[in-house]
Amino acid sequence: MLQNSSKAFSLAEAVITLIFLSIIAAQLIPAVSTTRPSTEKLLFKKAYSTVENTISNILNDDNLYPVTYMSKTCNGITQDCQSGFLVEDTGNTDDPNKKGTYYAYKALIDSSKCTNGDKLVRLFCASLNTTQANCSAHSCSFTTTDGMLWTVTQDSNATHYTPTCCHLLSGVSPMLTIMVDVNGSAEPNTNTGVNIPDQYHMNVYYNGKVEVNKTLSEKGITFLKNPTNNKRRSDLEDSRFGKD
Repeated sequence: MLQNSSKAFSLAEAVITLIFLSIIAAQLIPAVSTTRPSTEKLLFKKAYSTVENTISNILNDDNLYPVTYMSKTCNGITQDCQSGFLVEDTGNTDDPNKKGTYYAYKALIDSSKCTNGDKLVRLFCASLNTTQANCSAHSCSFTTTDGMLWTVTQDSNATHYTPTCCHLLSGVSPMLTIMVDVNGSAEPNTNTGVNIPDQYHMNVYYNGKVEVNKTLSEKGITFLKNPTNNKRRSDLEDSRFGKD
């Protein structure tokens, strides 16, 4: 009489197997999680790139900002340098030399949600995929289709800045200050007190230079200097914030 030679796992064997699997999972899960990119860091880099590209495109548009110069004396030498964003002229149809500026400016803002404000503020807002905006004379707060919240502000005296030297940024007030919350209304909604903040501050100067605000967004500077340092480390992150 033939005996059934098939075998099944005993309860003890099943328990031992589960224990081994649990040990392996405990080793693998932290390793996998640390290789996941930090969403907030990636979003900040996206926002910074967006600012750089948008500002460059606006400044280099020969209609929006025709090449104009101002004379400055630096180290005893008088030189001509581009006025850049110091020029607020929006053009008009009566002057043949300013028609291009008028139509280029109108083409961007007429169909946008950026209803009023300084020239550069409105152009920056209108150049992004804006879903809603609340603009005043010198500031505009708006949301873009990627969920980021932006506040762009221009000092009311910005167009009167007179840099000592054409290419010297030190001591020159920015034309624009930009704050972006990269994950919208989601927490932590701060630029301090957490290892991975979601709010970042940038400055835009009259010559188109974009810089991360060293005082308000030190973490942002670190992230830009370490392009490969985007991996999540649970031992460095706040237990509540900065998670995907």
